[in-house]
Amino acid sequence: MNTQDYKWITQGRDVIMAQCAQLSEAQLAQSHGFALDSVKDTLLHITKCYRNWIGSFLLGNDSVGDFPAEVVEKMTLADIQEVYMLVDKYVALAIQTFEDSMDVMTSSASDFKPTVQKTPHHLLIHAFTHECHHQGQITAMLSLMGHTPNNTNIVLFDSL
Repeated sequence: MNTQDYKWITQGRDVIMAQCAQLSEAQLAQSHGFALDSVKDTLLHITKCYRNWIGSFLLGNDSVGDFPAEVVEKMTLADIQEVYMLVDKYVALAIQTFEDSMDVMTSSASDFKPTVQKTPHHLLIHAFTHECHHQGQITAMLSLMGHTPNNTNIVLFDSL
């Protein structure tokens, strides 16, 4: 697990974010009746996975819950992108911190419940695949709104 792996993930995210920037705030929050219901909710859900498993579990930051509904309602795409900057910092720190112990079983660095033992490698892969899964749901939502989703397949990206 290294920085290059995460750069491929963020390339797909950049494609999604660029398309989301073309949406109105109403479209970002539009209900679709499947998955996490809206593009905004899905984007925030992706960050929760990183914030909980990487930020809280691996790095020992405070446990992270959902953003309160009244906060989410007022969040713009720029606000969501700021949360992703925090996610990027967590991932970079985890890759650096566990560089030589990626496959060593670890317990939570915080009061994470329930008690779980996983390797940093496993948790990073989980967060990465979780994001890719939800990127697919966002592309489906974009399609439902009449947009042609751009390709987020990392195989098609240029090497970094």
